[in-house]
Amino acid sequence: MQVGTGDSVPESGIYLPEVSDAAAQFLIGGHRACPAKTGFNGQQYMSKVPTIWKRVRRIEGETVADGLADLLMTGSKVVPIRAQGGLPCPKEGWWFTPSQAHSRRYFCEGEVFPTIEGSAYGSTFWQWDRDQDEPRLR
Repeated sequence: MQVGTGDSVPESGIYLPEVSDAAAQFLIGGHRACPAKTGFNGQQYMSKVPTIWKRVRRIEGETVADGLADLLMTGSKVVPIRAQGGLPCPKEGWWFTPSQAHSRRYFCEGEVFPTIEGSAYGSTFWQWDRDQDEPRLR
């Protein structure tokens, strides 16, 4: 089963695009098929392109080896990737908040995250920075 961008999706499910550098999408039956998002830069997709979407189905009784299963931390504490200002830091490392420009800083575990008063962003939430390298002078 397939559907083109802009056409009515015949059946809800997972669809794969026929363009490279794009991800599968869950398309909803009766709605118009969206364009494929392409050009992932590590944080977001950079463009949208029309495509033909092909419906994929799971084969009854078949399994797929999970290549990410070894990344799961079994028996260890899961650390949240964000925490509210005023609460203790759950993990030592580099954190930042969208509530304030250039806010990236190093926190020790247990150190209380500050809150940013008067921010147009609203409540202060600190986010774990995927880049845990120390800043470098340019």
